[in-house]
Order: sequence, then C-alpha cells, then structure tokens
Amino acid sequence: MGWDVSYHPIGRDDIKNIYFKTLAEPSHARQVATDFGLSDDDYDRMCHMLDVGRSFDKSEQFNKTHAFCIAIVAGFLRSYHYIRGGAFTFLASEDQAFERYITSWRELVPEDYKDCIFDDMLTENYCGGVYLRHENLVRLKQDFQTDPHIKQRLEQVFSHERLDVFWQAVDSAIEQGLDLIEATEVITPNPIQFEQTECYSKLTNCDRAGIVLYAMAVMQQITELQASTDDSAAATTPEHADQPDSTSSAAQAASSGSWLGRLFSRWFGR
Repeated sequence: MGWDVSYHPIGRDDIKNIYFKTLAEPSHARQVATDFGLSDDDYDRMCHMLDVGRSFDKSEQFNKTHAFCIAIVAGFLRSYHYIRGGAFTFLASEDQAFERYITSWRELVPEDYKDCIFDDMLTENYCGGVYLRHENLVRLKQDFQTDPHIKQRLEQVFSHERLDVFWQAVDSAIEQGLDLIEATEVITPNPIQFEQTECYSKLTNCDRAGIVLYAMAVMQQITELQASTDDSAAATTPEHADQPDSTSSAAQAASSGSWLGRLFSRWFGR
C-alpha cells in the first residue's frame, strides 16, 4: 500500500502537558480546544483519539500506539505536511549519519511510560516515526548546505520535488520554534477521488502541496499508460488513425491548474 507520510510540528512540552496530561485528566481536553480554537467537531474527534490513547497497554510498542496518536492530536492543533513515500526513517534506519538528528521518544515521555517498547522510527503503516528536535532541524538544514553526503542522501530519498515539501515542513517548525514528528497513514489521500481521502486528524490542517504533488504524479502515470495503450491500439487497428485524437480526462486534470484548484477549494475550503 506504500507509505503515506506526514510531518507534524509540536512543542516539546506538548507531549507531556497536552497529550499525556489529557490522558490522565480528560477534562483538560476542553482547555486544549479553547487554546487552539478547535471546532466542536474537531474537539469531539480529538477526544475520541485520546480515548483510544487511554486504552493502550504500556507493554505495546510506543510507535504503533502513543506516537501515532500524538501525531494525530498534533494534526488537530497545527498545520502539517504530507509526502507520499518520503520518510526520514528511511535515512535514519539505513545511514548512521542521520541518526544524530533523531531523538528517542523515551526522553520525551513521563516517567511511568519509560518502560514502553520504543522503536523511534516507522516500522509499519499506521504508526509514529522519528522525532526531530528544533535544534536538529536547524542542524540538518545547515548540514545539507555543507555536507555532500547529507545532501545526496536527502535528494535521493525525497526525490521528484518531494524535498521541497519536506523543507516546507522543516522551515515551518523552525519558524514556530517547534519540533517535528513523523507518522504514517494519519492521512491517506485518494489522488483520483479526493472525497474518499481518509484522515484521522484535521484534514484542512494538511498543507496541500504534498497532496498536489502526489496527485500530479498519479495523473502523469495514468496519462503515460493511456498513451501507451493508444499507441498499441493504433498499431493493431490502423483504422483508428483517422479518428480525432482525444486527450484523457486524467491528462487534462494533470495539465490544468484550474482542475486541481477546484478540487482543493472544494475539499479544503480555500
């Protein structure tokens, strides 16, 4: 099914003072909702995820339970970014040079949660991934400019313009003085029928750049497939050559900014 990766800015104290505090004191959710201006619907959905968080056993893997829920809750509070298949985990798990940028979740949780099982990276779909502190985001940006190896590996993992979206997520967190959480399947866009997109968090808080990039890539693949099919049909049935050339709706969508504009204005409301 691939990796639908998202990056969520979060304050370091938010993990204890918002997520874990609200697990222990459910009434605190109302104050969080007031502080961040949540609608009643978003408040109810956030509370549901917090109820899920209360159901977890501490013997379960942290990234598949609390880290995933923390990312979802963070998505109700602040804007976040989506990158299809672009996971920092791929770098940190394969290249020791990138381990220096990540922080163990064990350092961030209350004492009574430190016995959880911590992987600190994505291990499967529907889980939390790496935690990138603000100072390490700054360091990563600096190293990208001065370290050829870091630059090359980032460009490999975040290819096809996805690095631009990753830097948008990093820059947004840095500007706000926040850290960054990686997660997968918080949002699962349907690039053809966006109304079928699945999102556990606040959909309209997801920056549209990464979803547009994903949709355009899918449209290009469909267009190429259509062109290949048309070429094969023309070679086997010459009479089709006299018919007017037609452009598939997918090709028109991929080449038309207005098509994507209408799509996202409908579902994102802006």
